[in-house]
Amino acid sequence: MLILIGIFNQSTLLLLLQKFWANLVSYLLWIAVTILAYLGILWLKYSTNIRGRIQKVQKQIKRLESTLKSTIVELRRRYNEQLKFEYDLYAQNLRVEALNYLIKTVKQRAETLRQTLSNLSEIYNDLVVQRDRATTNFSEVRLTVLTDADIDAYYQTFLTTLTTKAFTQERISRSLSWKISAEAFKNQLIPFTRQQFDQLSNLSIGEVLNQPDLITANTANLRLNQLYNSANLLLRIQDIDTNLNPTSQREITLWVGAKDKEEIFGLYSRFSRTLTALVAEDEQRLCVLTRSLGFPAYFLSQIEFYRDCYERTQSEQIDEDENIPDLIPEEIGSSRELKLAYQTLLLAIALGLLSQNSQGDYQFNGRSLGKDREQIALALATEFTFQELYGNLEERIETFGRDLIYQKLQELGTSASYLNHHEGKLLDHLLSEYNPLN
Repeated sequence: MLILIGIFNQSTLLLLLQKFWANLVSYLLWIAVTILAYLGILWLKYSTNIRGRIQKVQKQIKRLESTLKSTIVELRRRYNEQLKFEYDLYAQNLRVEALNYLIKTVKQRAETLRQTLSNLSEIYNDLVVQRDRATTNFSEVRLTVLTDADIDAYYQTFLTTLTTKAFTQERISRSLSWKISAEAFKNQLIPFTRQQFDQLSNLSIGEVLNQPDLITANTANLRLNQLYNSANLLLRIQDIDTNLNPTSQREITLWVGAKDKEEIFGLYSRFSRTLTALVAEDEQRLCVLTRSLGFPAYFLSQIEFYRDCYERTQSEQIDEDENIPDLIPEEIGSSRELKLAYQTLLLAIALGLLSQNSQGDYQFNGRSLGKDREQIALALATEFTFQELYGNLEERIETFGRDLIYQKLQELGTSASYLNHHEGKLLDHLLSEYNPLN
């Protein structure tokens, strides 16, 4: 407005400016009053309307802040619960995996334990079969101080004193028994068992006779009496009064171990006065040889047998055109013991236990026995140095089945043309004995 007035009428503009400067203070005062009035009106309006809203908004802000804080706390709690749930879930998965692994391991261990029990049962059955087959060598001229019944009775007593924890403490613990193979377990069990009975296997004849837990005094006297009677087999001359016939005096030679010589000599001298005791190398053997008229008792027994054959033949009527039958049957030879030894020899040849070298000598375990089969059989039956070999042959033969023995005997009969007539008869007897149809 002032610019327009100055454009069209400058005098008027100057007049207004002079008037304005003259009243500037009043104008300023009015302006200030106006501003204050305006401010007062605004303050009044703020006090009545806007302030309440602001306070309300501030309260809402405070409530929102409080709600936000509680929400943060709740969120943190939920987050913690989520973490705990995830941890529990992870732990549960670990438990499930551990349980599955445990079930798998238990199944494997159960199968291993089942196999171990099967192996132990097989070992037990095998040992029972070996025990049932084991027996002491016994014959009319080879007696035993301890019979199978005596050994079984001592074994039952021994089990009551043997601690059952000895094997598990010294060799294989129970926890280790299912971790090793059956062969390894057997290799530990058998040597341990043999170790428990080492003291028995090393006893001499005198020590056995003085062991009350092995054999009673009455039984020991009975065995010695049986040994004395067996040394006089089939001798009619023993019924003759030896005091009337000095040439028929019997002499007994006793071979016994050095440390038991005096003791056993005192025990055995009760049966015979004419007793000579000699020291033997083997303390576990007691050998007795009876002589009469200077001949061994087993030799004189054959003379008694031949005499019986002649006496029986003289009482029979024989036609003149017929040949006189052989009074010494070949199947008997010289004695029952020799026949059994000859049969054992033929069985060993048939089963391949005896082999011939380039010179034709029969061998067993690297030991040469000679070429003459009859002499070998005679040595097996009569010589003490061959008794251990004889026993080994019998044990090896018992390990073969009867069907296999019969088959090998048939093969020997068809292939061995070198057998003599007497051996052929023995072979026929063995074939009849081992025939599966019998």
